[in-house]
Amino acid sequence: MENQSQCVLKRLEQIEAFDALAPEWDALLASATIENIFLTHAWLREWWRIYGATCELWTLTLRQAQTLVGVAPLVWARASDGTRYVRWMGDGEITPNHLDWLVHPDFRAEFARALGVYLWQHRAAWDILDLDNITQDSPMRDLVNEALQSYGLTVQSHVTEVCPYAALPATFEAYLQARGSKSRKHLRYSQRVLLRDFPNARYGRAETAAEVDAVFDALAHLHQARWTRRGEAGSFASEQFAVFHRAMAQQGLRLGYLRLYFIKIDQAYVAVYYCYRVGNRMIYYNAGFDERWAKYSVGILLLAHTLEQACVTGATEYDFLQGEEEYKSHWATDTHTNWCLRVASPSVRARWAWFRRYQVKQIRKSLKRLLQRG
Repeated sequence: MENQSQCVLKRLEQIEAFDALAPEWDALLASATIENIFLTHAWLREWWRIYGATCELWTLTLRQAQTLVGVAPLVWARASDGTRYVRWMGDGEITPNHLDWLVHPDFRAEFARALGVYLWQHRAAWDILDLDNITQDSPMRDLVNEALQSYGLTVQSHVTEVCPYAALPATFEAYLQARGSKSRKHLRYSQRVLLRDFPNARYGRAETAAEVDAVFDALAHLHQARWTRRGEAGSFASEQFAVFHRAMAQQGLRLGYLRLYFIKIDQAYVAVYYCYRVGNRMIYYNAGFDERWAKYSVGILLLAHTLEQACVTGATEYDFLQGEEEYKSHWATDTHTNWCLRVASPSVRARWAWFRRYQVKQIRKSLKRLLQRG
């Protein structure tokens, strides 16, 4: 695509205008070679339906003539202390990973400049631009950084999260071979023992709307039971979180993204893995397993099954998302990183908000380190 005519940046303020972008949005996602469920139109629209009441839509679009060539999926929100933030659409308790601007490769520099101009011209409307969980591979991060710095704004950018992932070979056997003999033996032994003791144990994937509802119920129950026994709230303690993911699972089924796997014995689901497949990437999001079946390692068996299915269907990456849990590190082959990009508007109000939000935290950390040394 050649840049032959002037591009126009526009802010979408009404959700109806956002809705109308759906076909163009996902086509742009593909042209930008972004394989991420958290940036699909369906995910963000569902997020807005559940969480958007406390925000204003600040999504910015760039068009060349009639063609959509860039999107910054943003929202504006006011914190309890009055600070006005511009953040990623989808940010919050559902913890999206590897976020980015959606831009056709030919228009990255132009979109970064236009974004910088817009934020500068509207600097009286926001205090802090707080963009978290940006993918390390974003070609836009440095361009946006430079565009904002050109106005004398101070940009804070650093790694915030480590995200294990497995680069997948052509076959599951080749993947297992690289994991070591101890892992292979334990997996094979657990498989044999489970099928010996329970020949009717079944691996499956939810493929109808009714089955998705049933398996999702099991996921939420198993996840919550395990974490509440440990004295922790668990992800599905939040009603909004549960409502969002139940609805998104159905959307994901309809659009072909959802991969909701389970092990079922008799009539009981003993393990569930909640994943999405976008392009060549399998994305693991959440899981639950019945700890009464721990001696059969049903959680690990189902994880191995999801990895095998990823290999069989041609995925090249299995993304565990953020978190350095031991099982993720064991099954991963490498890590991605998530970055933040934060900027304070030049007003006194914004600088004071920045000091309260970020500098005080750093001062406290420094004092704690000094006291520990003492």
